[in-house]
Amino acid sequence: MDNPTKIPIQKINSLSSLRFIAASMIVVHHSRGLLWLTPDTFKNIPLDHALSFFFVLSGFVLVHAYPTLDKIMPFYVARFARIWPLHVCAFLALFATFWPYSYYLIRDSDMLLMVSNLALVHGWIPVQKIYFSFNWLSWAVSVEAFFYLAFPLLINNFDRTWKYKLLGSLLLVTLLIAFCNYTTLLSSGQVATDKISSTGILYINPLSRLFEFVLGMSTAHLWKMYGKRIKLSRLSHSLLEICALCGVMLSLYYSLPLLAAVYGFIGPVVYEYLCHTLSALPIAALIFVMALQKGILSSLLKFRPLVLLGNASFAMFLFHQIILRFYFAHAEYFHPLPIPLLYLFFWIFLILFSLTVTYVVERPAQRFIISITNT
Repeated sequence: MDNPTKIPIQKINSLSSLRFIAASMIVVHHSRGLLWLTPDTFKNIPLDHALSFFFVLSGFVLVHAYPTLDKIMPFYVARFARIWPLHVCAFLALFATFWPYSYYLIRDSDMLLMVSNLALVHGWIPVQKIYFSFNWLSWAVSVEAFFYLAFPLLINNFDRTWKYKLLGSLLLVTLLIAFCNYTTLLSSGQVATDKISSTGILYINPLSRLFEFVLGMSTAHLWKMYGKRIKLSRLSHSLLEICALCGVMLSLYYSLPLLAAVYGFIGPVVYEYLCHTLSALPIAALIFVMALQKGILSSLLKFRPLVLLGNASFAMFLFHQIILRFYFAHAEYFHPLPIPLLYLFFWIFLILFSLTVTYVVERPAQRFIISITNT
């Protein structure tokens, strides 16, 4: 069911391990100012560019797994089974963790708000009250759901149309930027939470993130076309991997200072878009090189414990903020513990919890949904 085309697909373990690193960046990003990290820790490094990694990687992996798509419904079922059960599990965990406050939150919430969240369409609505409803980070899962819906259309004749679709997705971003400029929309921090913001359109909305997804699809196409033609020594491949990794690190380190330097020229709207996505191209290059799996770094990333952590990265992503919010609400009970030790315990608990949820909830639920649709 995961591969309706019946083409045998080789899993790229090095990319699975990179998912764990990207998820860890998001965890560090959200734990600043809590526990051990100060609000200024990695202040000038846009750790949220890890989301760009996930979106690019999603496009890459889907093209790798589904080079052609003759049966759409099996694809939708497989993708639904991949993300929805854990999304609902996180929603219920949030409800249980903050009982009885969560009861009143849901009771007093607009029913449409809860339905849109559970249906994974809340990230499509550029209003903070909606896209940050309940489990805040689930907006990114909503974006993934949009990508899955669009994928059958995008993959159609992709080998001949990939350039046009990549340019079209970039044109769509340009039009959204022009719309925000024309309407003088403000960012989310400058408007009420029930109003449309440029943040909701350029950072959250799947239409603005579609370029990253199609970039990942295009990277996979180029990898399939030219990857096997790259005949280099192991040392050369290792140097290539190091250069690709350094490219991403340099992008992370210099992107915000660079954008600040040209802020007067590009304006606040372009700045808002680029400060979240500027690393997309170096990330695509890193994915391409690591997917070759011919160098030392990619060999290290195939280390089984790292692959297992990569498999648990989705659970880490969905649950870490719930755990942090629980700590923030009950911080006084943890004061006897030294802060560095508490932060270490947080990471240990998060990893063990994520592994448990992945293999006890996510994988069985995925198999169950696929099995009942096959009968």
